[in-house]
Amino acid sequence: MVQEKSFVDQVRRGRVASPTIRTFDANAWRTALGRATGTADEPIIRAGLWFGEALQARWRSIEALDLRRMSLGALTREMAAVANLTHLRTIAMAEMAALELDRASLPSGSVAQVRLGAGESAATADMIRTSTIDTLGKMVAYVRGAPAPSRRDRPVRSETLTTALTLFEDVYLLEYLWGHVLWCGWQVPTNGPVLRFLRPDPDPAGRSFIIGEFRREMLLAEFMGVYAMEWARLGTRLPGSWSVQTRDLGQGAAFQVRPLQPGEGPLPPTYALRALLRATELEPYIEEPLPNLDDPTISLDDLLKCWELLALAMDSLVQRSFAKGPKAPPLTFAPTVRLADLEALLEPLGWTPQKRRAAIRHFVYEDTAPDGLWSKPLLPVGGGKVAPVFAPISCPNLLRTAELWLAEAAGERFFSRRGNEAEAKLRRRLDTGLKTRPWGQASMVLDAEWKPKIDGVGRDIDLVIRIDETVFIGEMKLKKHPVSAAEIGRHMLEFDHAAEQLDIRLKWLDQNRRRLAEQTRFDADPARLRLQGFVISGTAFGCGTQAGDYPIVDIDSLEFFFGEDAFLVTGQIGPESGYRGRADRPEQALALVQGDAATSFLAYLRHPLHVRHAEQALVTQIRRSRLRSTDHGLEWPEHHVDATQLGPATADVIAARLRAGWEDAIVKARLSSP
Repeated sequence: MVQEKSFVDQVRRGRVASPTIRTFDANAWRTALGRATGTADEPIIRAGLWFGEALQARWRSIEALDLRRMSLGALTREMAAVANLTHLRTIAMAEMAALELDRASLPSGSVAQVRLGAGESAATADMIRTSTIDTLGKMVAYVRGAPAPSRRDRPVRSETLTTALTLFEDVYLLEYLWGHVLWCGWQVPTNGPVLRFLRPDPDPAGRSFIIGEFRREMLLAEFMGVYAMEWARLGTRLPGSWSVQTRDLGQGAAFQVRPLQPGEGPLPPTYALRALLRATELEPYIEEPLPNLDDPTISLDDLLKCWELLALAMDSLVQRSFAKGPKAPPLTFAPTVRLADLEALLEPLGWTPQKRRAAIRHFVYEDTAPDGLWSKPLLPVGGGKVAPVFAPISCPNLLRTAELWLAEAAGERFFSRRGNEAEAKLRRRLDTGLKTRPWGQASMVLDAEWKPKIDGVGRDIDLVIRIDETVFIGEMKLKKHPVSAAEIGRHMLEFDHAAEQLDIRLKWLDQNRRRLAEQTRFDADPARLRLQGFVISGTAFGCGTQAGDYPIVDIDSLEFFFGEDAFLVTGQIGPESGYRGRADRPEQALALVQGDAATSFLAYLRHPLHVRHAEQALVTQIRRSRLRSTDHGLEWPEHHVDATQLGPATADVIAARLRAGWEDAIVKARLSSP
């Protein structure tokens, strides 16, 4: 870890202007380089100088284009058209991949992790959408930001737009790579015609990020599969949804909304996303009013209802756009919609006009948007109209976006109690699961908060589990799933902090075994108790790695061990089994507890099977790109889960590898049991 007062640490904390900041001062960095010769800071400072100069050159070229003097409404539509056309092409490529690969050959039938395109530019649909929206988000923020000129009446020229997009693509790519140098330990050993980056080896954070993304996509695919089956089942008790059709594209777009009952057509794509969100730690906040919005009666659930209707409306516009064909004029793909028509879209919800207006306004782009176009995807074009950007509405990372909505609309009001509520919910769920386990008779979960005084300070012990004579102490860290290098780096620092907190708590517990025995209802000699700490991640990121001497496991994996008997490499689900998985063959089911339950749980913490399963298909490839404005070559290693390796055809091979690894993990846990 970088020393607390190092130059790099000051950059990370924002106390020194980063190369990505427009006010970057190269002279200050050169002075710092003179002081840092021979230290760990030196290579990062040298890289920062190169990135800073490259970025400043592109910003000067952007300024020379005079984009801010062009018609704001026209330029905004052009940017929306670029984003939406890319979204349409991505959908088309994903559908072609599904036909070529056969969904039945993929885990959960999902093409989310299949690379689209060919050669060095191949990328998943999410990678394509993310790079496009992030690039255009930078351009939108620049064009609409201060200082605003007195006149904006110049026409938008296609050659100027093309040059601007090229420059902003370079800015996005340079900032992406610099973030990984600053936060994730990437190195730049060469600076020639091709700039080659090296990841750290080993690279637990980078691997965990990609596996976490894969697991998130697979969880959504499983939810969609289950809800699609239940939606079609005769006699289901699922609530209905909506059908939205575009009925007019004259001066804008108006929408026809009608209720949709289960079994009436396919399951709407928004349905499972909302259901999945209710299964997260945000569930307690969904019904509560959000005080910072224009209408104080709006809740997160209301914003989700609004988003659902917007997403269904955008899907209707996407189908209209497809019908125009790829040779249609670019602005065909940036339809404008009157805000009044979007407010009318919400009429079936029975809300007041003020509430409908406030809900729609929440999605209209502002300079202060917390995540740019991802959280505010309706771009104002003047005259009471907006140009929707399809991808953030139709394909959001809804958990992250909902957290951003809460942060904006409620501030610290909810998040100040989020940790305690999540810990209490986890304790309840683990205790419920434990009571159904055949090995649970000699085990317990402390179902109340324990805050003993340690070194004179009251310190929470988030989770206490006793299995036989072993007490497991969990320290929870709740953060959004990272989407940037900086968030990955900060997440890892939080895990390190959790390890330091565990050190303090385990030392005290070791010295106060009688109190520990009382809390865990252990009637034998307290000296027989063994202690093991672990870190709990609120998201899939970090699971399967370590912080200090402690394994990291995520909430979903933890609940899985206490709620299931086996990990299924492949299996079947259906209403006849209550949607619980059933292995295709016995050899594809790995029993979670083999022999001693405490030893098996320790092995699972160190060897979480969901992560080890995804690792079977984790590949690292060299990604090649270019800075388009200078034709400077770039190369970096890129991790990827190749989902085609995890389908039914390879299930027996994967199961054999997992079984061997799992049995080895149990042996090692037995030998190293605390």
